[in-house]
Amino acid sequence: MWLGVASILMLFAGLSSAYIVRQGASGDWVPIAIPPLLVPNSLLLVASSVTLKRSRNLLKKDGLTPAVKFWLSLTTLLGAGFLIGQVFIWKNLSAQGILLEF
Repeated sequence: MWLGVASILMLFAGLSSAYIVRQGASGDWVPIAIPPLLVPNSLLLVASSVTLKRSRNLLKKDGLTPAVKFWLSLTTLLGAGFLIGQVFIWKNLSAQGILLEF
């Protein structure tokens, strides 16, 4: 697990470094406005992780109980909220001309 965490941390550090270097090294950099839903959407993602961990702990301890079903349902709702937020964030970014190209 720690190897996975370390590799994700290194990827994040590398991408952050590339972002900073690219921003400072060229004259054609165009800043974008951060979508207003970015922070609330991130909080939804963290909250869904917390509720998923809670449901897993209860499932290991007591088996499938109504409490486990409640926490899993809450996790599902938070995850759906996160996905809906992602749609609005990408619409905001595409309106600014930021598109994913493959």
